[in-house]
Amino acid sequence: MIDNETWGGYNNDGTLNPTSQVMVDLSPVMIGIGGGDVGYAELYEGIQSNKGVFYQRAEMNRAKAITKAQKKGKPTPTSFFGKSNEIYKILYLK
Repeated sequence: MIDNETWGGYNNDGTLNPTSQVMVDLSPVMIGIGGGDVGYAELYEGIQSNKGVFYQRAEMNRAKAITKAQKKGKPTPTSFFGKSNEIYKILYLK
């Protein structure tokens, strides 16, 4: 068990929180399919740690993304790829 009140990702100081750090530390290979901020943080740190990282782009549910933005008073999204799509760019669009 990991004592952590978040789902993972980066802490406010830019370090990985304990859950994500364990994921990176214990994974010889990392595979991501879509994903948001937490997936991005873990996969990015996997790349920085010279892990084998593979990524498949996947769009989020458009209706849910639009509803979520509306509830938060944000503009309607124009892209339905999450933050982890940046990993695709790093790995495959060099």
